[in-house]
Amino acid sequence: MGFVTTTYVNHASPSALYAKTPYRFWYSDADMYDEDTDKIPEELLQCTDVAKQLFQKSDKIDLIMGGGRKYFRPANDPRYTIFLNSIYTIYRKYCMRKDIKVFN
Repeated sequence: MGFVTTTYVNHASPSALYAKTPYRFWYSDADMYDEDTDKIPEELLQCTDVAKQLFQKSDKIDLIMGGGRKYFRPANDPRYTIFLNSIYTIYRKYCMRKDIKVFN
């Protein structure tokens, strides 16, 4: 079994294959935090976010293709920032050049 999606792999539509959640936008634990207290509310501690449910069931899934990488990494992971900066550098170097002519 597997799936391919054009959205996040932990978005509501593809996650219907492997996850159960009371709120469709709980893509990861980061979405469960209360902004005022910077903690997960007590009533949500027993809930498992969609990304974690995908990880827990990944041994039963042969193919997973789609977006949503940011939901599987800590927000403060410096490797993710380096990755994004690398993409932007490549974009600036090759996609923003004025000397390249595009023919239609």
